[in-house]
Amino acid sequence: MSSAGKKALLLAAVAAVLSSSLAGCGRSTVGKVNGRKISRQEYHTRLERMPLGRGDQQVEAGMVVLGELIDEELWLRLAEKEKVAPTDSQVEKRYKEMQKLPWFTARLKAFGITKEQAKDLLRVEQAKFNLQTRGVKVPDKDVTDFYERQKKTQFTIPEHAEVAAIFCEAKETLDRVMSLLEQGVEFGVVARQWSSDTESKKRDGRLARAIYRGDTQVPKEVQDEVLRTKRGQYTTPMRDANGYVIFQVLNHRKQRTQKHAEVKYAIWEGLMGDKGAKKWNMEEEFTKFREKADIKVGIDRYKERLLPEAEEEEKKEEQPKK
Repeated sequence: MSSAGKKALLLAAVAAVLSSSLAGCGRSTVGKVNGRKISRQEYHTRLERMPLGRGDQQVEAGMVVLGELIDEELWLRLAEKEKVAPTDSQVEKRYKEMQKLPWFTARLKAFGITKEQAKDLLRVEQAKFNLQTRGVKVPDKDVTDFYERQKKTQFTIPEHAEVAAIFCEAKETLDRVMSLLEQGVEFGVVARQWSSDTESKKRDGRLARAIYRGDTQVPKEVQDEVLRTKRGQYTTPMRDANGYVIFQVLNHRKQRTQKHAEVKYAIWEGLMGDKGAKKWNMEEEFTKFREKADIKVGIDRYKERLLPEAEEEEKKEEQPKK
């Protein structure tokens, strides 16, 4: 799958999590503090109004979710209109291909997405793909030729290590961390308590990306130190821009060239998409379809952002006739 496709799936996954949280408000509770219940309604209301973005670009999470849901429905309906609606077999195949990606299962688990919910999201992606590739064909030979040309570059995964890290801004903190590790306290426990990185400490220090041999974004001395450290062990402290960092190696994988069978679907999909982009302007087609669609937004404060054209029409109708 293309990087754009992956990004779309992850964004959709976030939307799905939020939307499922916003659905089915009831009287059940989600927590309790000293006997005082926190209702699911309170929880949903707070989620809906949670700000996303920065500065003047902040919007409510509820509006983002509703906008995503509207667009997803429109993509499905446009595919139906053009007689290229995604089939169950297409969605099943796409799901099986996604399962081959190392991050896919972990992402589903992290976002709390079930197998069926994932397939619903992939159905939208398949609808977009079907629309983009109408009348397009890519022979098997083109896929094989692309693989052979890119085998030593695009399809060769460099040596890399999945790592956890503890970041320390002060030398005093570093000394305390090292003392705890030397006493045998688990790395993840120390990371949760002492690491200055607010995101990774929630995951016992685990970083979102691996450290690769030849990675231009990681200093060579860091690569060398991490990649010579055995699995389960941690590195000596190293200086970084904000202080010090210690890495623990969770997994160490040698350089590997992916086989043709592993990547042929992704290659085919990418080549199909490239051909389709030359034939169809999907952004323009989707915009025109959206303008003619009968869309209703039941939350007044979202109407101006989600339905700017409808808002302008309402203002015109409210003006007194001369």
